[in-house]
Amino acid sequence: MNETKTQLSPTKLIATLDSLLDTRFGLMNKTGPDVASQVTVYPSYFQRTTETFHLPKIGEIGIKSLSTYKGEIEDILPYSVRTTLWAFVCERMVLLLNANTEMRKYSSISLEINTAPFRLTTDEADVLREVFIEITNGLFDVSVVYIDEKDLTPSIVAKNYTALFFYNPSSWINTHKDELMKGATRDVELYTPSNFQMRDLNDKERRQFREFGMGIHDATKMLFAPVINWIFLPVKLFCLECPVNRPDL
Repeated sequence: MNETKTQLSPTKLIATLDSLLDTRFGLMNKTGPDVASQVTVYPSYFQRTTETFHLPKIGEIGIKSLSTYKGEIEDILPYSVRTTLWAFVCERMVLLLNANTEMRKYSSISLEINTAPFRLTTDEADVLREVFIEITNGLFDVSVVYIDEKDLTPSIVAKNYTALFFYNPSSWINTHKDELMKGATRDVELYTPSNFQMRDLNDKERRQFREFGMGIHDATKMLFAPVINWIFLPVKLFCLECPVNRPDL
């Protein structure tokens, strides 16, 4: 009797460029270098719990979104710095590869870097890919893609990806909320920084969650559990590599 072999499928992790590069710092570095220079001196930027942080002698600083920049957003990239999320993504890839060696589940495992909304030239994309391959000692395949969030549908995610890395997934979630509710992506991991909130809780909600010993992250994970496996990471992972951004921060 011939044994039927299970057909294995490939899987991928996909990370947005603005999670692997600190474009928040890049925007500050280009438009307010005096502020940016202080960011690398004090730990507050790396410990923030919202999109604001405090710097001595400067005061409260609000992190601006790319939409506030009047020029070409690609101009911000040379002022941006690699985040420490690179190392975490590499670790996640290695864990997947090791698990797949012990119990064959996927035919291949690779990483995609999604540059949207930044449009890179072919040469720039090649350099980005080569840098990441060098960082990871060529342990896995890396490709650089441009996928608009409207085209990254839940059905495509469920079929092709094991994990997503976003700095801010709110627009993607709102774009696909109806399809997400069908639950096709419930086993996919969504990694975001711990300072991200879909919306602020009102006083009544805060009281209710406190009664159950739950914080905003617990509530978000619970509410989205039928939709996606949401995992919050320390915000410092989405921040630039520098001496102040220490592992023990």
